[in-house]
Formats: sequence, C-alpha cells, structure tokens
Amino acid sequence: MNKTKTFYLIIVLVLLAVSDAIFSGIVRADEVPDGFAGIPWGASRATVEKAMAERYYPKDSDSKADVYIYQGEFAGYKAWLIFRFTNNKVYEGAALFLWHEASRDLIDRYFNEFEVQLIKKYGNPRLLYRAEGGEDWKPWNDEWEIINSNTTIHLVLSKQYEYKDHNPRSMPREVTGNVQISYTNKTLKQEEMKRANNKDL
Repeated sequence: MNKTKTFYLIIVLVLLAVSDAIFSGIVRADEVPDGFAGIPWGASRATVEKAMAERYYPKDSDSKADVYIYQGEFAGYKAWLIFRFTNNKVYEGAALFLWHEASRDLIDRYFNEFEVQLIKKYGNPRLLYRAEGGEDWKPWNDEWEIINSNTTIHLVLSKQYEYKDHNPRSMPREVTGNVQISYTNKTLKQEEMKRANNKDL
C-alpha cells in the first residue's frame, strides 16, 4: 500500500472515530416511545384523566392546569406519574420514585437498576453527569436523545438526595430523595410553541 492510500485510510478511520464519539448516545430508531405510561403524545387533559381513572390512580392535589400528577405505578414500581401539557396536549411524562420515602441505598439501587435497563434498550447515554461531590444533592444524571425521521424524544434518568440535617458535618447524614425518569417529546413541544406563536402574531 502506498503512502497516499495509507494517509487516506488513517483519515477515514479518524473521522469514523470522531463521528462515533459525537453521536454516541443519540439513538436513531425506527420507533421512538409513542407516549408515556400508555398515554400517547398529544393526548388531551380529558384523555389523561379518563385513562388514570380507569386504572384507579388518584390525582394529586398539587396538580395544576398544565401539570397533572397521579399516584400509580411505572415499570412495576410505585411512582408519581407527572404529565405536562402545552396547548392541551401531553408533550412530557415523568415517573418520580421514592419521593420522601427512601434511604440513600434504596435511591442508588433504583437508579442503578433503571440505568442498566435503559442502556440495554437505548445504548449508552449522550450525556453522563457525575457531580463527584460538587453537587451532592443531585449527584448523577444520564441523558439520551432517541430520534427517528419525525420525532425526537429527550430521555433523562436522575437521582437526587435530600438531607434531613443540612449541616454537612453531621455524620452519618440521613438522606431522603428520589429517582426520576422523564421523557420529553421535543418535536411536539417545538411544534406547539411555533403554532402558538404564529397564532398570537
């Protein structure tokens, strides 16, 4: 192989490595999640209320016009289900686990179990945040972008600690907190924001 061919081969291999690094965690799939907790993207408030009532999931009193919260289950675990609306359409869903019910060990176990399952399904995260003691109240965060030709879903797995005693010198520090998985239909959100702007302007 002459020097010119060798040079071009090296360039191609470098470009492939760079593109792999750039797009790691951006999952291109024929099918993206078509909704959250069995509710399709774009469903109305009335549709969500009907579906949750059929499952006997009570609506929380903290629910607002654009955020509905229910006590239910997600992925086989007890969770708070949170639906966010824009223009009366669901564009985001989140499952909140262990809210004010957890030990640090339990929070870590839930996070690790969900992380393994999500990596198995969607590959390595696009963003892997580890506070390394810098923000010990929100130590870990994983993010994915799941994309097909029509839709982009932003998926986030995070865990958060809440310290019962705010003095960092207290040992041991008692912890509650939560683990959260959220799915945001970025395409729908942007389309609805654009539609609202066009209507107003």
